[in-house]
Amino acid sequence: MSRNRRPRSLAGLLLAACVLVVGCGDQEAADQPPGLDAGDPEATEPAPGEDEGETGAEEDFMPLDGDPEELVIRDAADRAGVELGEVQVVSNEPVTWSDGSLGCPEEGQFYTQALVEGYRIVVEAGGESMEYHGQAGQAPFYCEDPQEPVQDEGTVEE
Repeated sequence: MSRNRRPRSLAGLLLAACVLVVGCGDQEAADQPPGLDAGDPEATEPAPGEDEGETGAEEDFMPLDGDPEELVIRDAADRAGVELGEVQVVSNEPVTWSDGSLGCPEEGQFYTQALVEGYRIVVEAGGESMEYHGQAGQAPFYCEDPQEPVQDEGTVEE
């Protein structure tokens, strides 16, 4: 009789594990990077096969759908309340971030402590300078209180 119960118990355990995984998988707004709304068309799911890697949980980053500068210009124009043509790209450069926060740490959050290849786009809109940070292959996000990336020798720029 115990032979019949073991497969049922294993099946029940597997079913319960599946229910837990499916039930915990959708945390929409809490999982969006700073600056993007869950309803934003650029806010899409991570690419299949993408793993947590050097940058932390995969839910924290958005796959890149389109030109990063175009995404930044649209967001900056919206934030500043100006037309798209009034946003000027000051710089767009590849950088190395000191950790998984991509130069934009949030209080109370923990980040992977590893160098991360990424980029920084600086724009001016409505008389205001705005910084957007990103990681290779991921959409940029607005950083309200940016930190400097590291230099080639692994030290932080001043």
